[in-house]
Amino acid sequence: TLKGFNNSKHSIHLEDVISQNVGGSNYEFPPTLAPQQNFSIKFQLNTEHLEGPFTHRVVLIETDGTPHVTQIEGVVASKIMFSQRILNLDYYKSGEERQWEFYAWNPKGHNFELFLDSIAQKHFKLHTQKVKLDVNNPEKITESGKTPGLKLKLSYRNNEKAPPAGALKSIRNIVGFYSPQFPGIAVELFMVGYWQD
Repeated sequence: TLKGFNNSKHSIHLEDVISQNVGGSNYEFPPTLAPQQNFSIKFQLNTEHLEGPFTHRVVLIETDGTPHVTQIEGVVASKIMFSQRILNLDYYKSGEERQWEFYAWNPKGHNFELFLDSIAQKHFKLHTQKVKLDVNNPEKITESGKTPGLKLKLSYRNNEKAPPAGALKSIRNIVGFYSPQFPGIAVELFMVGYWQD
């Protein structure tokens, strides 16, 4: 619920209320905001696709087209945390295999499974093992705690040839996962590297 106050001396006649960002829906608003009066606007905000701090802008549009913009700020705690968010390929030759080992857990201690999405399955292989983690120090996650989590072993092999001279040499890839226990959320890691001639 957004609560506001019309501090003008004139009534504001609303035609619509919309979001400038994705996730806002089902807006309920009064058609007229009386001068020097409080008002409320109710709506639903789906933050499943978000993680971390966010800003959501809501626009009140008068019948003459005049916009009034307000914003909501908040933080969305991820349902699945990773001990590593960026996978560094460094310099990479076509056909090489690289592997990473890291951990995933739910901040509320729920059990879950992770699988590679259909796009990531083309170049990646994933092996998971259930473990108990100590997540008190985000910089050093260990297997000596009480939080249920997963030990992930991710391997990558790309048999595409390096681009020709003069072409873009950087490698950027998103590794997508899904979890049956948390449908609808985006669980992603980023892979970066550089093709070696």
